[in-house]
Amino acid sequence: MVSHVIKVKVTGEQAPRILDAGEISVSELLRRLGLSKSEHIVLREGIPLTEDDVIRDGDEVVVYLVKSGG
Repeated sequence: MVSHVIKVKVTGEQAPRILDAGEISVSELLRRLGLSKSEHIVLREGIPLTEDDVIRDGDEVVVYLVKSGG
């Protein structure tokens, strides 16, 4: 069985999360992680991704919380 792995580092968490997915949209990634699209941004190699961008097997991404208050 072939495993398709996407490594996800969520800021504030100790260990990265590993998703078994060949490819997944940023929107679906956040949904699976239970994170809000309006409060998080996903970067691949330091470049922000849109919710329609596709993350593929072997990618490593970082998810940042981008909530502001005042």
